[in-house]
Amino acid sequence: MGNAASKRSIRNLRLTREYHFRYLGLWIMVTIALITSCNLILYLWLQERFSGLDSITSPGYSLLLEFRHHLAGILVIETLIFAVGIVALGKMTAHRIAGPYLRMKRTFEAVRDGDETLRLKFRDYDHLDEVAQSFNEMLDAVRKRGAKAQTAGE
Repeated sequence: MGNAASKRSIRNLRLTREYHFRYLGLWIMVTIALITSCNLILYLWLQERFSGLDSITSPGYSLLLEFRHHLAGILVIETLIFAVGIVALGKMTAHRIAGPYLRMKRTFEAVRDGDETLRLKFRDYDHLDEVAQSFNEMLDAVRKRGAKAQTAGE
C-alpha cells in the first residue's frame, strides 16, 4: 500500500511540476524578502545601539568588534535554517494543492468525455468537501435534465 502511494506521489509531482515550482518560488521569494528585511533591521539597530562604542577604547569596543565579526555568520546560518524550513513548507503546500487539482482535472475530463457516473471525492485533510458536494450536485442536476429531455423526446 505504501509503495503504491509513493508511486502515485511521484507521478503527481511529475504531472504538476509547474505548480510545485510556482508555489515553491513564491514561498522562497517571500522568505528571502522577510529574512533579509529582518536581518537588515537587526543589523541597523545593532549598529545604532553600539555606534557610540566605535571611538572608545574599552572592553566594550573589542566585544563589539568580535560581535560584528560573528553577526554576519549568524545571520547567514539563520537565513539558511529558515530557507530550508520554508522550502519544506512550500513543498508540502504545493503537494497538497496538486493532489486535489489532479483529481478535479481527471474527473472533469472524464465527465467531458461522457462518463456522468463519476463522483468527486477528496481526502478528508484536503478540506474541499464543499467543492466536491457542489460538483456532485451539479452533475446530478445535469443527469436529471438529460433524463427528462430524453424522456420528453421519446
